Amino acid sequence: MMENELQIDLFTHMQEVEVGRTLNSRFHYLRENIESAFSNLWKKFLHGPKDILTTLISSIGITAVFAYFDIRLLVVIVVTALIQHTIDTFSLNYDKKHSISWQL
Repeated sequence: MMENELQIDLFTHMQEVEVGRTLNSRFHYLRENIESAFSNLWKKFLHGPKDILTTLISSIGITAVFAYFDIRLLVVIVVTALIQHTIDTFSLNYDKKHSISWQL
């Protein structure tokens, strides 16, 4: 009896270690994706505000899947999308107000 209990305890411990390794690798991958996403987002912002939303969706969308739609990550995506919408609206209004019309 005692030997079976030790085997079960050892097996349970091995499963816990494997789950820990899986979670650790998943969070490491998640962190790398987030760093890459925000790096790409910053580069796009320096080139102009038009492509930020596309870059954000393509780079963070995959990260959201791997994070199992963690609520904090979704909040970041929604807030960034709202910021993108504000930037696009401001940019569009600024272009309309400050454009020079060459029509006669």
